[in-house]
Amino acid sequence: MDKLVYQGGAVLTKAQVQPIFWGSSWTDSANSQAANALVSDLTVLFAGPYMLGLQQYSGIGPATILPPVYDPWTDPPASMSVAELGTYIETLLTAGRVADIDDNNQILYFVITNGSALSDVADALGIHKLATTRQGRRFHFAWTSYAWSLTASHEIVEACTDADGDGWFQGMIEAVDICQKTPGYYGDCEGVMAGLYWSNKDSDCIRPRRVAKIDAHTAPADGCIIGPTVGSETRFIVSSIDMVPGWIDASNLAPLGPLQYAWKFNTQNAFASSATDGPELVLNWIKGAPTGVLASVTITSQATGAKISGSYTGSINGQIQADMRLGICRFRKTLDGINRRPPFLIDRFGPDPAPILTAREVEELKAYAMSLSSQAEHLSKTFELLQEVDLEE
Repeated sequence: MDKLVYQGGAVLTKAQVQPIFWGSSWTDSANSQAANALVSDLTVLFAGPYMLGLQQYSGIGPATILPPVYDPWTDPPASMSVAELGTYIETLLTAGRVADIDDNNQILYFVITNGSALSDVADALGIHKLATTRQGRRFHFAWTSYAWSLTASHEIVEACTDADGDGWFQGMIEAVDICQKTPGYYGDCEGVMAGLYWSNKDSDCIRPRRVAKIDAHTAPADGCIIGPTVGSETRFIVSSIDMVPGWIDASNLAPLGPLQYAWKFNTQNAFASSATDGPELVLNWIKGAPTGVLASVTITSQATGAKISGSYTGSINGQIQADMRLGICRFRKTLDGINRRPPFLIDRFGPDPAPILTAREVEELKAYAMSLSSQAEHLSKTFELLQEVDLEE
């Protein structure tokens, strides 16, 4: 896919987003909660790593969400033009009810109307535009019909990358619009639903976020790590919090501060022998399960409200599987301890200047081969018994 191309126009490198909830409907309890939730979500989203992928476009950095403005004294029309929307913002500017553009040219006035439509932009749920006041002052504004973080993030990102319609775009299509052409054009970004946007660096759509990396530790047998096994214990530990994509520099983000952990797992497959609200989870396996997510965690920052998720995917061994893997591991460890390799292993391990085994080495290989053969025979008989049970049922 082609890359975004810079046309030489304005971008908002340090956007100051001014939410404006227009209409008396926002005084309703449910709508008021939705408005508050949107402001909270946008504050979390734009204070986190979500915007950092835009550094590649003229050095755009994180945006700031200003305190919201509520206007319950007038109601927006059910359908209005983009020009009428711009005129409404101008009345707020004139009345001094919003931050003034003379003080900050990075302000983006962001109007949410709770159900209104635009008469001159068919089926639009959001737009962003450049307008001019009667005094000739230019200002940037955006609009969405509903208090949805997905639509809001879409318009804010595109207002930053293509503020005046001559910034960064691809064939007149903007950064988030590109990603709407493919499935999965939105996703969770640290607890907030947001739109993916195009990254020239990745040649793909991205949603920058932090992800918890989880390591699984199972007690070794003879130095062999077999993995989660029925009847055994596994410790899951959050070993790090990593950036996705990995090239993004998040060193200047605000510290996460104290963290709250919440682990989840399938209680039909295991029971916890540790608390589920710490950086470590200990599970004891009580039955087998298909390959899948064995444990997941959500980490909430007490300072920023960001929710960082992670999961560990694997499979639970039955006892036969565990015994087979242990036997194979022991066999390999024996081979690793033999200084001279037999001729039949040269193709796999490479040539050896002295490929003749001692009598002791031959006997050790025979013993482990017999052990593996015996375990394979046991496994085969077990499967035969299982098939007989299925047929009887």
